[in-house]
Amino acid sequence: MSEMVADDGLEIHARISDAFSDKSTIHLAEFPKELKSQPIALVTFHGLNVSQNPVHNVIWNAFAQTNDAAPVNCVLRPSEYLYPVPKPKQNYERLVPHGIWKRNWVKKHLEDIPAVAVIFCDLDFRASNWPERRDTCVSMVHCLKVALTGRETRIAVVLIQQTASIPVTGVGSEDALTTERVATLCSLCNVSHKSLFVVPQDKDHVKEYAARIQAALFEMSQAYYQVAARNVKAHRLYQQAYGNLLKLRLVDANCHEIKTVAGFLNYKCCQLLFKSNLPRDAILQFKKHVEMFSRKVGPLAIAFQHQTWMSQQFQLFAELFEQAIRNGLPAVQTQHPGFYYQSAAHHVAVRRKEARKLCSALPVDEETVAGMNLLLDPEETMPYWGQRPWRAGRSLLDPDPATEIAGFNAMQHREATVGVKYSEQIIALLAAAMTQFKSYLSSRMKRHLMVQTAEEFAALSDWPKSLATVNHVIWDYRREKWWSLVSPLLRRAIAFSYRTASRADFIRALIEFLGPKFSTEHKKRPDVVDELHKCLGDAMDGRGPKLKLFDCGGLNEVEERAVANSWVEVMGKACWDAPVVLDMTPISGLWEVRSHFEKSSYALDDMVRVLVHVRLHSPKPANLESVSVSLTPGADRTLTKSRENEDAANFSFSSGESRTFAFAFFAEPGEVGQVLRLKEVKLRIVGKTSIGHSGMTGYPAIVDLTWNLDPESSQGLGVASERDVFESFRFSNSGLEGHCPTSFKLAAITPHEAQLTVIAEHSAPALLGEWYPIVIKIVNDEPCDATSAMLTFGIDAAEGFSDLSVRMSIGHPKLEITSMGKEQSELDLSLEDRDDKNEEETPEAVSDTNAELGLTHVEPFALGTIPGNGGTCEVKIFAKLSKIDEIKFLAQVTYDVKCRRNIPAVLPSQDRRNLLQQPAIVDCSCTTSAVVKTRAVKALETTMTPISLKMESVSKLFVNEPCLLLLNVVNTCPWDVIVKRTKLNLDLALFEGESEDIVEEEDEQIRNLVLAPGEKASECRYAVPLKPITPRAFASSDGPATPAMASYIVHWNRASEENVPSGVMIVPLPCPAVIECPLWLKLLSPSHGYLRSSISIAYMFKNRLDSVLDLSITVEASDAFMFSGQSQVKMRLMPKDETKLHYNLFSLLAGEVALPKLKVECPGIPAYNPVFEALLYRSIPSKIFVMPKGKSTSESGLTPDSDRKVSCLIDSSAS
Repeated sequence: MSEMVADDGLEIHARISDAFSDKSTIHLAEFPKELKSQPIALVTFHGLNVSQNPVHNVIWNAFAQTNDAAPVNCVLRPSEYLYPVPKPKQNYERLVPHGIWKRNWVKKHLEDIPAVAVIFCDLDFRASNWPERRDTCVSMVHCLKVALTGRETRIAVVLIQQTASIPVTGVGSEDALTTERVATLCSLCNVSHKSLFVVPQDKDHVKEYAARIQAALFEMSQAYYQVAARNVKAHRLYQQAYGNLLKLRLVDANCHEIKTVAGFLNYKCCQLLFKSNLPRDAILQFKKHVEMFSRKVGPLAIAFQHQTWMSQQFQLFAELFEQAIRNGLPAVQTQHPGFYYQSAAHHVAVRRKEARKLCSALPVDEETVAGMNLLLDPEETMPYWGQRPWRAGRSLLDPDPATEIAGFNAMQHREATVGVKYSEQIIALLAAAMTQFKSYLSSRMKRHLMVQTAEEFAALSDWPKSLATVNHVIWDYRREKWWSLVSPLLRRAIAFSYRTASRADFIRALIEFLGPKFSTEHKKRPDVVDELHKCLGDAMDGRGPKLKLFDCGGLNEVEERAVANSWVEVMGKACWDAPVVLDMTPISGLWEVRSHFEKSSYALDDMVRVLVHVRLHSPKPANLESVSVSLTPGADRTLTKSRENEDAANFSFSSGESRTFAFAFFAEPGEVGQVLRLKEVKLRIVGKTSIGHSGMTGYPAIVDLTWNLDPESSQGLGVASERDVFESFRFSNSGLEGHCPTSFKLAAITPHEAQLTVIAEHSAPALLGEWYPIVIKIVNDEPCDATSAMLTFGIDAAEGFSDLSVRMSIGHPKLEITSMGKEQSELDLSLEDRDDKNEEETPEAVSDTNAELGLTHVEPFALGTIPGNGGTCEVKIFAKLSKIDEIKFLAQVTYDVKCRRNIPAVLPSQDRRNLLQQPAIVDCSCTTSAVVKTRAVKALETTMTPISLKMESVSKLFVNEPCLLLLNVVNTCPWDVIVKRTKLNLDLALFEGESEDIVEEEDEQIRNLVLAPGEKASECRYAVPLKPITPRAFASSDGPATPAMASYIVHWNRASEENVPSGVMIVPLPCPAVIECPLWLKLLSPSHGYLRSSISIAYMFKNRLDSVLDLSITVEASDAFMFSGQSQVKMRLMPKDETKLHYNLFSLLAGEVALPKLKVECPGIPAYNPVFEALLYRSIPSKIFVMPKGKSTSESGLTPDSDRKVSCLIDSSAS
């Protein structure tokens, strides 16, 4: 219905718009077309013989083409053309005016008197007969000037040349000759050299020359019109002329002339204001104009002429307004051309009313009519605009009363007999208005105008268009529930459909008119029902409905007889065997229908029930032939109950009675998961067959009333809500009490309700990075076996965990199960059997799936057949989480089971037979699931602390200075954790690690160690920085971010799950600051000495800088030793150079004694002194152990060959 009505509305609007496009239907009386056209400079061409001279024809075609840069109106005229002779100037003080605006004044200046007159002459500057041809050209110019005597028209001369070259003044006899001849010709013709042009005969160049000449002619024409505007001062400003016009005394004799001229001037004023982008001023000017003259009706005998003028004013302004909008002027919903087109149509309607009132009684004898025609014949040739034909040029003189009355009678006779198409004019103007209201989204105004358009179609006896227009408006008003507006329109629709003998439209209108929304008089309702039954073929007389209840006047006897004959023909057609389908979706009419499902969802083995409630609003009993309901989607299903197959009493309704029809069926297996919708409800009404008028057999109507219930197709119909339509719906006669139960327009077909239980067993919380074990136990409580059982396990993405990364596997080291036809029996591989290169990867025996988005899940796992009545199945699943968060897993089991459908014992026999035709046992696919909730926590925390060789914590390291890394592993989870082994992978570009001979020993510091919750394990690793490093967390202009100094890898397991693959934790260790010192210092000394014996030591110094380093070295005396060597030394170390200082110590005390204190200073750079002091503290031992001398001890002193070696580096910026 919606598509049909919308298409009809578009077709109606298109037809109306086509009528408007025909400008002949809009009467613009007494308005010069010159005012509406764009004025273009007039240029006349003389001397071209285009019919006999091909060269002249080519030249004319080149000039006749439109040139946007220089727009001129080129007109070809003969040389002997006679121009209007200007009148001699008179003394205007004594002049008696005969009128205001001459009819030919504007036309004369735009189409007759040229701004520029051009003479074309075949004259070549190098022609041998130059004198004769020159004289001919001069004679043509002279004749043209005589014809234009008294005019300011510019004269131009164009010489047609043999060649394309343009003569230019220069040195040489030929150029001098051309210059001389040009000057002579200009002198004889009395024209300026700027008005002399040449054009070649060559076709290839003539267009280029024509464009240049046309631009020059445009400039000359502009100069002409500027001079003319200065000469005619009174008409220079339209606004000033309009003001002067208002000063005239207005009487009935000159009223029409003043209004006509005022309309011209107002039009030009508004046009110029719109072009100047002053729309408010234009609208204000027009409103003042209409307010000024709207009451100046003039003679009342011809008041219709005033309405014609008013309509013309509104229409002209609307056209100006519309053109301005096309040129870019913005408009608003409250101010646009549609209002002015509407006012123009209103004044045409008033004109029709006035004409019918004034022109009703006129003499029709031939002599009188001939006299009237004589009075109006010279109207088109009147010299002034707006004057009466019977007193042309005498508008200011007192008119003759008898002549005036005769003239008015003649105008009335012409208005009555000329056949003015009032309705067509109104329809065209309303169409233009509707187009504007539609553009500015004023739909209600558009509908109001459509009602007026329907009335005008009716005035033209175009009943089909009237009916289509009214039906479209009814549809809109019905959608917005404006019942008070729908009621009178329904009366029109009934009348129009009666006149068109449209049986379907007539039935639809009567059915809606009998609905509860319209206050039809109680006494008339039975008669309206009788008319409806006549259309249906019940108790008809073969003549069709009479319809005396509604206003169907306006038909004469002939038209009434034609309508009656049309109804007789319609009632006798045998084509009524095909049912007439009427869409009742948006209509609250004679029959009310409500339909719904009994429940919102049905299992596959449940019986689906649809209830259809029908109520009759007729004051008389009525019968239904059948009731059917259609459902969708999938294969369309239509359920029908008819009088033939059911109890006929159920299809007979008394006045106001309501009944409920129940439909039952079983859903198909393919419809599981779909949502059933009620698509359509259909009531079929069949009339009775009887013998018609004159023995003609009448054919009863078969009418299908349909209610479209599909929400997609009914979108935008504005169907009334059920609470509104059925607010008083009761089911007292159907056995139901109270209001209608809750309705369900949709019903979901769900699978068979699963009786299989899924139980998940696990130990929460899960540890980050471990293979977390989850045991899924499945118990089958179905009365039969569950076949083709499949398990799907994954993250419940609907709960918002789709951004987690989870790796899962089904299997157990000691469990063998089949997944997708492949054996998984390799899960007993231990981590120790794998290569170190792949020790951080998931073992090959574990098939896993890693997904970042959506449902991360393992592939469906085949469980096979699970026995019924308590049979069980158990599966163990391992999941690895990579993010600390709360998480929900979804364990879902799908299986197939055979279900038996139950048919209720209390069911109508016909419904029971229909249900027994469907299979009693159906294969059902069921799904059940369980949610596994857990949270992931960290199993271990690791920390790293750099320390010096003296086991002191340090904040920065030094290049080539050995250090220790203290690594701690803490159990932070609530379970016992086994740390199987650890490994430190240093970045070899930044640090150097242990030598190969001690790696195995160091690597076994933590191995297979069980940590209880909160316990910590520690180990130390050796490292040597290789280059300076400035820690930088993020990349910047100074450089990239600092990489990690090493990766600390920890292999671990939950203590209760030792047989699953180990979890691997890889921790990047942040790099501390590493600085470089300018001096490298070594101490060569033995590990110990003996009392009263010599100990040899040596200090090695190396300059790490690229510049010379001056040092001052001092060795202070000690009470524990006597030493030989330089106590104060000043040395200069070249870049990258090194040196040694040797000292012999003689021990005086036994035990751990202090060595002589070494002091290093840099006199040139005092900032290095604290750096060197820190270097001595770190790298030089402050004490040495001196043992007492035994009897077997060698007397010889110790040499530095068995010394231990220590080296330190310090950065020059350490100060």
